Amino acid sequence: QAVAILKGRMRGESFPHEIGVFLDYPLEDVLGFIANNAEGAKFTGYWKVYADEEKKRELFARYDRCTSRILSRMTGDCSLENIFNSPLGEGAAL
Repeated sequence: QAVAILKGRMRGESFPHEIGVFLDYPLEDVLGFIANNAEGAKFTGYWKVYADEEKKRELFARYDRCTSRILSRMTGDCSLENIFNSPLGEGAAL
C-alpha cells in the first residue's frame, strides 16, 4: 500500500521527498531534509545528513570501502554473482 501511495505522489507536481525512507535513508535525515527544505544539512554524502554526523561519516566510509572492493574484484573478472555468493571467510568480505 505504501508503494502505491508513493507511486501516486510521484505523478504529482512536487517530488515526494519521503522516497528517502524507501531508499533506506535514516528517518531522522529524511525528516530533517523535509523540515529544512533541503537546507542546513550538517554535510552531504550519499544523502544530506541532519543528525548523528559522526555515525553517518563512518557509514559513508564503509560504503566507499565496499564500492572500492566490489569494483576491484569486478576488474579482476569476478562477476557480481560470484562476489556476493562468496563465503565471507574466504577473503570476500566487503
